[in-house]
Amino acid sequence: MAHVAQIKQALRLDRIATKCYSWRSETAKPKAQIDMVLERADGIINIFEMKYSESEYSLDKEENEKLRARVAKFRQETEVKEALWPTLVTTYGLKDGVHSSTFVATLTMDDLFF
Repeated sequence: MAHVAQIKQALRLDRIATKCYSWRSETAKPKAQIDMVLERADGIINIFEMKYSESEYSLDKEENEKLRARVAKFRQETEVKEALWPTLVTTYGLKDGVHSSTFVATLTMDDLFF
């Protein structure tokens, strides 16, 4: 949350009105949490996943399923109608793989600290 301005600038959203917050499920078992939600005035909601990795982050099948379940639970509990765009913030980028297309955008340290 401390770098929302840099994230918005890297995604070229710094001129769009937004609302930023984290989210926790009230009903999911196990509990669901989204690191950061960025509601945009253009009718899109970025759902951020924050991952620290010492090399490129690799999204495996299990993590992909967990992410999809959290996004689905968010939509169900909040009843939002906007498009939900999973977005990754990680240290060194996303390794290309079977599940990497789950993320609409990926930001790295270089995007935030230029």
